[in-house]
Amino acid sequence: MSFAIGPLVAALLLAATYLLGHRFVQLEKKHPRRWLSLAAGASMAYVFLDVLPELGMRHTAFLAMVGDVSYARHRLYVLALAGFIVLYALDQMVEASRAEEDGSGARPETRAPIFWVHIAGYALYGGIIGDALVLRGEEGRGALGLYLVAMALHLVVVSGALAREHGNLYRTRGRWVLAASVLGGWTLAVLAPLPEVVMSRLFAFVAGGVLMTSANEELPREKGGRFGWFVTGAAVYATLLILT
Repeated sequence: MSFAIGPLVAALLLAATYLLGHRFVQLEKKHPRRWLSLAAGASMAYVFLDVLPELGMRHTAFLAMVGDVSYARHRLYVLALAGFIVLYALDQMVEASRAEEDGSGARPETRAPIFWVHIAGYALYGGIIGDALVLRGEEGRGALGLYLVAMALHLVVVSGALAREHGNLYRTRGRWVLAASVLGGWTLAVLAPLPEVVMSRLFAFVAGGVLMTSANEELPREKGGRFGWFVTGAAVYATLLILT
């Protein structure tokens, strides 16, 4: 078995991001939401300036591969919508479970079954992100580096949100599962590379997921977000993408 070292290093760094990302919750106590807003802004810039254009190119290539089949014109975009909805549904499931438990919608400890369903959904998502590292590596160091930075910032947002949602359950168990999911996705890509048509579908799903988690973490909070830091993250990363 042969493989490029770059995607492996990137997978290890993303796994480390999951392992350490919960520590940003501690930074929030000193600088409320500043760093998470910065990361969310950069993630959104990545979505609009890199992911969505690539999704369009993949859509064109996908149509050429599958031919004139039913719903082909919408298939990748439906999968992007599915990624958005699935991750949003997972978050809403946790909130609904809490509301049922105490009748107030407060934030008691999450029940273990709900916690593991939530983590399983994000583990699948992490596996897809890890799988895509090999393809990015084949596109060159620049593409891999941009993907690594964007996904690391994105996973910081995800990890911080999960740490707030699940507390000790996430810190002691969940983060290890999610770190392993990224490495598992990379391993699958090395041992059994997926066909391009399948990768296009997975990429579309991740595109919707990145959009949902970044927006959900920043936009719905009435006074929690830090608009200036969000805009700074978006502007800095957008500039980096444009210059490269």
